[in-house]
Amino acid sequence: MNRTGSDVRIPGVMSALERLSLPHRIIAAQSPEDKELTAWTEAAFPWGFSQIDWTLVPDHRCVEYTDLEDVVAAFRAMVETLSAQSLVVVMWANGLCPLLEIQLGDLQTIATEIFEEHETSRDVFVFNRREGWLIEMHHEDTLSMGRSSVRE
Repeated sequence: MNRTGSDVRIPGVMSALERLSLPHRIIAAQSPEDKELTAWTEAAFPWGFSQIDWTLVPDHRCVEYTDLEDVVAAFRAMVETLSAQSLVVVMWANGLCPLLEIQLGDLQTIATEIFEEHETSRDVFVFNRREGWLIEMHHEDTLSMGRSSVRE
């Protein structure tokens, strides 16, 4: 089988998407669309050295996690009041990884695979530009969610 960049960069995610036949769209790494999405995160949220500076985001909350089970549970709690039909983008901090566009409800189904791609990138971003929210899983064991006034 000829493995594509997506298969190599996010193998667990791609396997779960295929196994569960979840509708999704892959956005090529470093494509114009990737650059546009990255630009939105940079415009909508204040960045510090390696992560969003959550102290400058008035509407936010952060929790610490100790393991994969914790981060998945915290993620599910953060999104429980959001629409499962919302179309979200998953972006890994590794610029060579493709991005994933998927409905939030389907993303919750594969949250374990999304957040366990540690060999690829321990920093993960899930966001919805239209609704103006972003969740950041940072490698220093924090999961944060905030809202911005900047919309698509």
